[in-house]
Amino acid sequence: EEFGGAEGSELRFIGRRITGSGADRVLPYDLVTAAQMNEHIAGWVWSMQHDQGFRYASGMPSSLIASACAIITLEGVGTLQQISPEDRAIWVSNIQQCQDAATGLFYDPLLQAYPITNTDHNQEYMLLQMSYFAITALDVLGAVPNYRLSYTDWFLVPGTLTSWLSGLQWSNAWLESNRIMFVLVALVFRAEQDQDLEAVQAVHHMLDWLDEAQDIETGLWGVRQGSSTLNAMAAAYHFLPFYEYVRRPICNLHAMVDSTLSLQQSDGMFGAGLGGGACEDLDAVAVLAVASKYTDYRSSEVRHALVRAFWAIWNTQNQDGGYCYALQPDNMMTYCFSSWEPLTAGIRSSDMWSTWSRLIALGTLSGLFKEDLPIVIWNPRRKPGLGYHRWDNTIVEEEEQQVRFWIRPIADSRVLVGIPTASIIIPCYNLGSYLPEAVESVLLQTRADIEVIIVDDGSTDRYTQIVCQQMATHPRVHLLRQSNQGLPVARNAGIRYAQGALICCLDADDRINHQYLEQAIAVLEADSQIGFVSCYYREFDNRHGSIQYETCNLPEMLWSNRAMVASLFRREAWECAGGYCEIMRGMHDWDLWIGMLEVGYRGYIIPETLFEYRVRYGSMYSASSQPENYARLIGQIVERHAALYGQWMPQVIAGWAGEFARLIAYSDGQAQMVARLGQLSGSANYAEGVVGGLHAEIRNWQLIAEERANWIKQLEEARDYHQQQTLNWQAVAQQLNEKLQLATEEWEILRKESAFTYLRRRIKSRRRTPH
Repeated sequence: EEFGGAEGSELRFIGRRITGSGADRVLPYDLVTAAQMNEHIAGWVWSMQHDQGFRYASGMPSSLIASACAIITLEGVGTLQQISPEDRAIWVSNIQQCQDAATGLFYDPLLQAYPITNTDHNQEYMLLQMSYFAITALDVLGAVPNYRLSYTDWFLVPGTLTSWLSGLQWSNAWLESNRIMFVLVALVFRAEQDQDLEAVQAVHHMLDWLDEAQDIETGLWGVRQGSSTLNAMAAAYHFLPFYEYVRRPICNLHAMVDSTLSLQQSDGMFGAGLGGGACEDLDAVAVLAVASKYTDYRSSEVRHALVRAFWAIWNTQNQDGGYCYALQPDNMMTYCFSSWEPLTAGIRSSDMWSTWSRLIALGTLSGLFKEDLPIVIWNPRRKPGLGYHRWDNTIVEEEEQQVRFWIRPIADSRVLVGIPTASIIIPCYNLGSYLPEAVESVLLQTRADIEVIIVDDGSTDRYTQIVCQQMATHPRVHLLRQSNQGLPVARNAGIRYAQGALICCLDADDRINHQYLEQAIAVLEADSQIGFVSCYYREFDNRHGSIQYETCNLPEMLWSNRAMVASLFRREAWECAGGYCEIMRGMHDWDLWIGMLEVGYRGYIIPETLFEYRVRYGSMYSASSQPENYARLIGQIVERHAALYGQWMPQVIAGWAGEFARLIAYSDGQAQMVARLGQLSGSANYAEGVVGGLHAEIRNWQLIAEERANWIKQLEEARDYHQQQTLNWQAVAQQLNEKLQLATEEWEILRKESAFTYLRRRIKSRRRTPH
């Protein structure tokens, strides 16, 4: 394929693995097996062994961080089992001896000879980082720290934790997200080692804060505080392993994919310029790899970008078996990990961090695209942090206890007394990661006379089954199980089981505001003719917007659904309308609202935003909103309520016409935007060249700036010259003006004298002429 590069056209070979054997298999990577590749890598790691530890790079002293990286790398390439029990014991002892008994922090003995001098990677940062690597290496070796991680006590207080997070310098999101990752790893270890529920809550509080701080336009963190997209993307990778480990939803994935894809350079890497960077390349690869597990958004582009990245990273391996930080042309450049002198290497030389991080990326990509890429044997980390990866959501039996441990407990223990006023039905099919948020949003309502009925509609996902069971341990939550029969059947089953006279059907991935039910119940209790109560609502996750319909009655409800899906309604109105239609494949709530209006009830909208509707890939809404499905469902609704539509047909036609006009206007606006983007980019090749050639553009702008500086200097000299010339001409003009004034005065005298002489001559001539 031909691409427009920064300095002209580039040709790249894009191919597939050739199947077969013998002469048919000629691609270079078939010349070495994955096992041989890992032996070569392990050989370089062992070559860095020194003083019962490991060097960061050739010529460096052995250090705690380098030794930890070496141990984790040997685990990854599958050669850790070759270590003798004696060596393993020595490694464990050396790491444990670095721990301070009072704080639980780990100190590298090299700190005495090489004190911390950098203001960004300061003492606190480096100690948190050393502790992170030490805890991880001990876990790899099957050991634990000698002392409690007392330094994490400070993070268990929600107010203190929030203040700490808010006070970080988010203009450098990459740096501060590292700090957060170091703390999260320590909290996860403490929670599981000590079965500490306070540490579990601290992890969830931190992720709650990150949810609120995430930028919805980029899907990243820190961009609104001045962080570059590259740094903010790196922060995303530092957080994602913890979302996955405790199985919490990751929001704004589509925006995150857009942001990350925009960073790929023309050489396939993701560094700030050509040549890549071990940190940046791993971060981008991991973000796109995680996103591809949950959404097919731009999937072909993601696949293409990651396959290109694989080969770019593949080429960073050196002859000695290790990997370099970046493929920079200057062999004399050095890279200093965390700005600490013992962690210094030539930017193109092999170093411990780059070897580990690049193997994580290669192993992840090889596992994702087995048909396109060579096999890279790599064992991902089993605990969250750098290198953690889960290929799917399956749960083996020995994991179940740990999974249950991390399900966030509901922060409400109020018991229902008597018959509930309202029953909230939550159907759930394989949406276990979202379900706790939905349930919690109900149980934290301002009214406690509410029951929750979860209907597990035949979930096949083990995690969803576990979460449903866990939620049902709350005194106000009930669980129904049925074979998979679809959303309307599950809703109707839950309503028939419910005790409350008022019903709300909440989808497992949505949330209601804590005041919603109290306000909606008050409306229904005040007017018996109102059958259902809606409100304003907002969309979140992969789309953001605010929906504020003012009314939801006839005839406007016949051409657009103005009531949100979780409207609170009367059980008797549901019965009169015939319940949710179980043969439709979408828009069940709209059909039900029309049915209630048809039998004489009215709808009401609370003019406040009290509901949050999640827009996500793979939802029923995303399927039913497709044109062919939408048209079919509308036809079913019209057929089911034919008499009502016949009664209001003129108004319905006018209403649909208005909707179509708005859609056309929106479509025109989108078309104009696409055309404008096309004008800006010109072509895909041009866009590729622009993105890939930013480094050249910077040089160009520097040259232009120098030229402009010269121009400004010349203009200033010309300005000074003209100013002087102006002064000179002003002086000349003054002199000429003075001469002109003298000449004018002389002329006036001559003119007067001439006139006097003329008059005398005329008088004389008249005297000589007779009358």
